[in-house]
Amino acid sequence: MLNRSWLILCLVLSLVFCFINSLASNDNVTMRKDVRDEEYLNEELPMIVIACDLLCSRHESFKCLEGSPKNPVIKLITNIDALGIGISTVMGFTHLAFTTENNIEGHMSGFIRVNNKTLEESSVPFTNILFVTTPIKSYNNHILVILSSVSPNRTTVFSVDNKLDVNLLYDSFEKNEIKNVMDIKGTRTIGSIYGIRVLKPGSFLLQERMEPGALGFASPYKNRNFRIDATKGSFQITLTK
Repeated sequence: MLNRSWLILCLVLSLVFCFINSLASNDNVTMRKDVRDEEYLNEELPMIVIACDLLCSRHESFKCLEGSPKNPVIKLITNIDALGIGISTVMGFTHLAFTTENNIEGHMSGFIRVNNKTLEESSVPFTNILFVTTPIKSYNNHILVILSSVSPNRTTVFSVDNKLDVNLLYDSFEKNEIKNVMDIKGTRTIGSIYGIRVLKPGSFLLQERMEPGALGFASPYKNRNFRIDATKGSFQITLTK
């Protein structure tokens, strides 16, 4: 599973690198003249986010494109930075990125743990992970970006629309409202996650790796699951029972 994931990742990163180069050299991509008000096709958004994630980890490439404020990747990074909670810094240390296919019920992105095994025994790496959904029709065709970091354990969720405007929806430290918080035993925020499963379009199951503040690197044999629901035009997170 891990070897296959790395092969897929290498392919994605290769495509993203080509995408970034085309953004830097092709004015028709950098400034879409066929769409009013610099709007982008919803189908383009996941790739722009992944390109953004890759660029944050490549300082020299970022400096080369920094002077192009209309470049979609630079614009998105600027909007993310405007949230003021250091997301782009975390993205600079994110080395795994997955696209979560919103319209495929049961689709799993990230990693799968083996029954009665820890995540380490299941070959799930201890690293930051970026998850990007495809457009969600029930959520104004916005995409969701779920960023999981492990040092410290933290999950951030924000939406991106076709103008690359960003809206912070959840963060373990800054905006951590969970609907059924009183039902939660232990830490009442989400830590790092290792996988996301599509329950139905607009509904996702987040599989937690470790709770915020957890010490050490070894994960427990049983983890908590949280559900994201964006099926009715709004956004909420609940702990699943």
